[in-house]
Amino acid sequence: DPLPEVTKLKVFTACFGTSAFFLLTSGVVRQFATAMASPHPDPDPDGLASALSLFSFSPSASWGDPSPLSVTDGAWVLGCAGAVTAARGLLRRASPAFATASERSN
Repeated sequence: DPLPEVTKLKVFTACFGTSAFFLLTSGVVRQFATAMASPHPDPDPDGLASALSLFSFSPSASWGDPSPLSVTDGAWVLGCAGAVTAARGLLRRASPAFATASERSN
């Protein structure tokens, strides 16, 4: 049974939507992680305002700690990508149906 026709626009739209979702999610997680890591135990009265500023696209929006990623962060990223790739390889070996579907979709 053949797969439905997929256009470049459909692929681009899916990739763009997924990228936007992950960008938004990572920004929200980083904003709240930065807020929770504050050395001050008292609640910040402007905490909600600073968290909501994440959704502001103005240049003055607060995006949390602007420090660059460290080598440890890069190692985590590579480790997670490797784990996903290894899990997919194991799943392809364990399930012939998954392997066939994966090959067809490529």
